[in-house]
Amino acid sequence: MCNLIVRNFDHLLLGFSPNENFINFGRRVNTYDAYVKPVEESYKEKLDLRRYSVVSKVLFEKNIARGVLYDRDGIPRVAMARKEIILSTGAFVTPILLIKSGVGSKQDLDAAKVKPVVILPQVGKNLQDHAILTVEPFTVTDPSATWSIQSNLSFSDIDELLYEGK
Repeated sequence: MCNLIVRNFDHLLLGFSPNENFINFGRRVNTYDAYVKPVEESYKEKLDLRRYSVVSKVLFEKNIARGVLYDRDGIPRVAMARKEIILSTGAFVTPILLIKSGVGSKQDLDAAKVKPVVILPQVGKNLQDHAILTVEPFTVTDPSATWSIQSNLSFSDIDELLYEGK
């Protein structure tokens, strides 16, 4: 049974607005076109992007990130960094990747059975997704029929979904 707080937002529904998110000069844009492509074109010599790849672990030398273990086309590979590693895997996946790599709170690392590299208690806390993420208000009559991401989803659940499809 989940802990659930149900609020009635009916009194707040005052109107509507057109949803014009992700628009640039009248055209819909995606993350790649808006953020990756301009950087990729400007920093070709300094930035190595690996498309169609899934990072499974950050590789450390003592407590300094030196590379990543990743998979592309079913083949495990390693990429080492000269300067820095940028993790941009979103609000949910970035903490999972860090915890799998040994960076996180002692409690989360112990639960994941991962040897600590760096203890950082705030990893995975205060998660914030994209500012334009819209979740419409709703009411429920049977609280047992609902599910709360904050109280029901663990890092291992997300990891299992992402990497094992379960």
